Amino acid sequence: MQGLRVEYADGSGLARPSNTAPVIVLRFEVNSENGLQRIKDD
Repeated sequence: MQGLRVEYADGSGLARPSNTAPVIVLRFEVNSENGLQRIKDD
């Protein structure tokens, strides 16, 4: 897989190129809404 994955104590963030469109896909996995906002802000 090509892309960048960042690990946090309560989740992770992933940025990678789309396979079907000329865009960057962002995916987040976290344990709380506050954690999601913090990771998205980073």
